Amino acid sequence: MLLAGAVVVLAAPAWAQTAQGWPQFQGGPAHTGAVPAGPQPAYRVAWTAPRSLGGPRDAYGLSSPVIIGELAIAVGPEEVVAVDVATGEVAWTVRRALGPSVPPAVGPSGGDELVVYTEGWGSGPPDQSPSATPSGTSSSPSVSPSPSPGAAAAATSRLVAVSLQTQERAWRVDLPDVSRTGVSLDATTAYVGTNDGAVTAVDLATGDVRWTGQAGGYLESPLAVGDGLVLASVRGTSSSAMKLVALRVEDGSQAWTYAPATASVVGGAPTIFEGTAYVALADSTVRAVALDSGVQRWLARLNSYVIGASPVVVDGGVIVADNRGQVYRLDAATGARVWDFALNVTVLRTAPVAIGEVLALATTDGELTVFDLATGDLVWRSQVADAPVRGLAVGADTLVAVRAGTGAGLFGLTNDPAGALVRVQSPTILEPVVLFGGWALAAVPLVLGLFLLGRNMWARLGVPQFSTGEDDLAGEDDE
Repeated sequence: MLLAGAVVVLAAPAWAQTAQGWPQFQGGPAHTGAVPAGPQPAYRVAWTAPRSLGGPRDAYGLSSPVIIGELAIAVGPEEVVAVDVATGEVAWTVRRALGPSVPPAVGPSGGDELVVYTEGWGSGPPDQSPSATPSGTSSSPSVSPSPSPGAAAAATSRLVAVSLQTQERAWRVDLPDVSRTGVSLDATTAYVGTNDGAVTAVDLATGDVRWTGQAGGYLESPLAVGDGLVLASVRGTSSSAMKLVALRVEDGSQAWTYAPATASVVGGAPTIFEGTAYVALADSTVRAVALDSGVQRWLARLNSYVIGASPVVVDGGVIVADNRGQVYRLDAATGARVWDFALNVTVLRTAPVAIGEVLALATTDGELTVFDLATGDLVWRSQVADAPVRGLAVGADTLVAVRAGTGAGLFGLTNDPAGALVRVQSPTILEPVVLFGGWALAAVPLVLGLFLLGRNMWARLGVPQFSTGEDDLAGEDDE
């Protein structure tokens, strides 16, 4: 149900990323998750594009989508599907070998554009998909991925590029292991991580492998590319914490390793912005790391953990949403909390996106919520699906999302000119005047009740008699 209220006026921030579609995870190789313009709230569901679940037990759905031109493209267990952003009609599908549903990427090659994706599950898919579950406490989750199939995966795990125009295969490259990172692109190169800790760089135009570097552990989050580096978030083990590893784009050699002082084994996808990497950990912290040295710049604590999402970085702010639905804006330079909003709903494995002056966030209960980037006020909220929603991608006029569970597939949201916006402050904000006024109002019935009770008791006891002492003196005289 839509919230009703007055239309709000929002202030536009300064942007570090231009809008060129949404060609890869969180919009670009740095994964900032922000574009200067796009569809604004209020929203309405304009179309749905159902896709069947697949894989073992039909338990696997679509990856986060990307948008290029008039098409939204997502990877399913056994297909790559492109739908028309305006109508939701399927434009084409390409079959792929069964594998994890991880984000594709689209990049230019000559006069064409290539859709690059991974396929294959090595020696076979796991009986159960990787899942994040709390291990004893709500602030310390753990991830139990399937074991790496090792060398046997090379023959059936690949990086594939097809023409956006014709869907003909341009090239295919064998990978050393199964990939769960999806694909990240810079201007000329595709980067992909695999379960064995390898990062492979492939020439986008030719499909030639430029280099294979080693991050030194299990990789499951998208790689971030920027400032001459490829950043990999390496999952920890029972005896070691997670780490952030930087490889040089020219040869794959290791530039530095950031090993935080934490027991957390899980870190999300990093985000790169103006010489700094930002990453959210499962120990309920966000870390800022200098790109030139790998030295931690600051640490900010959250109220709960973040799983499977990268921070949004825009206009001097770092925005994250924890698993309890509390959304935070942190100062990018210091980590100080600028604002937060407590939704008190579950948010897992999805990141918010910044669209102009607002921030949109999908939740596991099927809601879409929108906030004012400057103030943190909630400006729109609606139930857009009866299943978990994730994987937002921003087009010129359409916001494309993934619906999980029953009725899985893609759906598009466009501006609803008849929809009403609101201005709601977070319940975590303390307003002294309102607070003390509330206490005063709450105290009125209590005071009135005590007064009436006392008056009633006074009447029952009768008029009090006070002695002057004369009777006592008279008694003494009689004696």
